[in-house]
Amino acid sequence: MAVLALNCGLRPLTQTATRFCSRLAYHDFNGPDPNERDAVIMRNQGLLSVGPTVAEAFTGMYRLERPCQAQIVAMACNTRSTRCQRPSWKSIGMYDPSVIRRYGLLEWPALRRKLDRRDPSFRD
Repeated sequence: MAVLALNCGLRPLTQTATRFCSRLAYHDFNGPDPNERDAVIMRNQGLLSVGPTVAEAFTGMYRLERPCQAQIVAMACNTRSTRCQRPSWKSIGMYDPSVIRRYGLLEWPALRRKLDRRDPSFRD
């Protein structure tokens, strides 16, 4: 939520933030943005992630939260951060769905196995 309140939004400070550079929308709170995006930062409200499957939407949300956390920790150090430049299109392109496997395909089954071991009652 802290990144949502910042005018600068999510900065490309980490490699995981780079994944969202070309696929992230910002929307002042009054409902989801109808623009086609993988993820939306709804200012002063929260994050929204979509995908063709639950696995992809969940993984997108998890991977969006990580760079937000890293940015807040870096900003809390109360020191000047490294110069922030927009990543190259080559870097952004590495995360294009046509280039890499779809997110969630490997992660989701592993998370479900972990949950099965911890508490299989979620299936009821």
